[in-house]
Amino acid sequence: MMTLQELRQEIDNLDHEVIALIQKRMTLTNKVQALKTKNQLPVEDLQRENQILNSLSAQFPEVPSGLISDIYKVIFKYSKLNKLNP
Repeated sequence: MMTLQELRQEIDNLDHEVIALIQKRMTLTNKVQALKTKNQLPVEDLQRENQILNSLSAQFPEVPSGLISDIYKVIFKYSKLNKLNP
């Protein structure tokens, strides 16, 4: 059985992985936004956002769909703001 400290370290490691993946996602969404701007497309695509939420909820039924929605609504917000601090 893992100790409390070992469990916390594993959580810390996962937190770092999550943030690294968010940073990669933001880099990609910045590129998408640049292409949308170049092609005069709207930044917001609610159909795409709903598709992502539905897909993730279906793929991970053990995670409450409200949690997925809350997390991704924040991610979508920052993606649209084109905010990525170097």
